[in-house]
Parts: sequence; structure tokens; C-alpha cells
Amino acid sequence: MLAEADGPVQGAMVADLLLEEKRTIGFGVLRVSSNITWVNCPVLGELLVGISYLLLFILDALQHNYYRDSAFHFAGNKTRIF
Repeated sequence: MLAEADGPVQGAMVADLLLEEKRTIGFGVLRVSSNITWVNCPVLGELLVGISYLLLFILDALQHNYYRDSAFHFAGNKTRIF
């Protein structure tokens, strides 16, 4: 139910950060990466749980910290990045 809750935020970021002529490509890349994630992550999660259940949560925490820091970095930069 909450799997796509961040979709509007991602779309707003693409629209805000990309120049108008690059937005189509940006939205395409966003959609392709989302589809790849939906296909690959359950398999990757199963492999990580097989290695260590704790490792699954450690990697998730590291990923969230990376994205949080990236968002804070770009939030202060109001110029277009691409």
C-alpha cells in the first residue's frame, strides 16, 4: 500500500531539478529504475536474508542515510543540476 507513496515526491524532484528539455528522459530513467527495483529487490532481499538477517537491515539503514544526505545536499542548491 505504501510502496509508491514517495512517487509524487520523486516526480516533483525530477520536474524541479531538470531543465524542461531533459524532463522526459528524467521521468523515463525514474520509471525504468523503479521497475528494475521491483524485479530485482525481492531476489536480492532473499539472498541477503540467507546470509544474515541483520545485514538486510544494516544495508537498508546505510541506503536511507545516503539518500537523506543527498536530499539535504540538493535541497540547499536551488540551481538546476542537469
